Amino acid sequence: MQESEALDLKEVLGKAEELREGCRFSEALSFFLKALSLCPDDDLPDSLFCHLRAGDCLRMLGRFPEALSHYERAEEISLKLESDWDRADALVGKGLSLRGMGRYGEALPYFDEARSIYMTYGDPAGESYALWAAGGSLRAMGELERAQKFLEEALSLAEEADDPSARGYALCALGGLLRVRGRYEESLEKYSRANEVLSKEGDTFGVAYSFCGIANANRTLENYDLAFKYYEEATERYRKIGDKPSYAYTVWGRGTAHKMVGELERAEEDFSEAEALFREVEDLRGTVYARLGLGEVAILRGERESGVRLLREALESARKLPLERLHAELLLSLAEGGRAEALVEEYRRMGTEFPQRLELPLNIP
Repeated sequence: MQESEALDLKEVLGKAEELREGCRFSEALSFFLKALSLCPDDDLPDSLFCHLRAGDCLRMLGRFPEALSHYERAEEISLKLESDWDRADALVGKGLSLRGMGRYGEALPYFDEARSIYMTYGDPAGESYALWAAGGSLRAMGELERAQKFLEEALSLAEEADDPSARGYALCALGGLLRVRGRYEESLEKYSRANEVLSKEGDTFGVAYSFCGIANANRTLENYDLAFKYYEEATERYRKIGDKPSYAYTVWGRGTAHKMVGELERAEEDFSEAEALFREVEDLRGTVYARLGLGEVAILRGERESGVRLLREALESARKLPLERLHAELLLSLAEGGRAEALVEEYRRMGTEFPQRLELPLNIP
């Protein structure tokens, strides 16, 4: 490579990393792809780095199949370079991409393999990362108690590594898991701690993540004014970042808060916006939540036939999503005047204290 070409590549990579660290993922992606085009065939280390980072940016933008392709290429190069650490990072990236595509069970072996590599090299922060990722998949699979064990271990390892970022993300994931388990005060405490840690780190995405969690925890505690305040904080940041998957869940949470306070028109607007975003990034789980919200709003308006139809459509889509299937069945039971006690027992067997009451509107955690 000529000196001018090397300088160009170095400058492009520097700009790409600067943008990525500022959570400007769309702009960073264009620079990493430019850097890839500048890499000569024999420059495997830079190519590996670009593929990993392009995968990270694409994943944050909700473009999971494209992210998966870059992580797969990164893994191939890491094997040629015998770079186990990079391979572990690529494996976690592959798993997170599959998780984003709703292929939760397929993702788990990649997290497990990556964790083994991090353990071999004595990298507790890496282990924490892999466990954090696995815990999220287990939560989506309805394995709530196992997910909590993974996330508590992730937090312990992050503290052992004295890694504030890993600690903040583990706290966020625990906050989400505890909310789903109906333990709302504990959820708020975890998210609040995470926000403090990630704010000190200047982590724009992490702060948005924690603000959304604080909003959801306050919503489930029926502190609606605080919930709306923190949804706005999260929304402002996610819009700047361009993270459509996370923003969609923020809009869904805000819609649920509007529904709970009787602002049905605003709730419908939020659920419709969330559904469009979830469909754009092909998030089936999120789409189910949005459809459940739209169905419940219709029922609360007295449009029972339309509402039940929407709930049945959501139930059909949620057949392979244990927790979301239960939510759909519970809403249908309440809408149709059925007995919900058996469903409550299913929730308890799954490891959650939700629901605490059996009436509409339902404050789904």
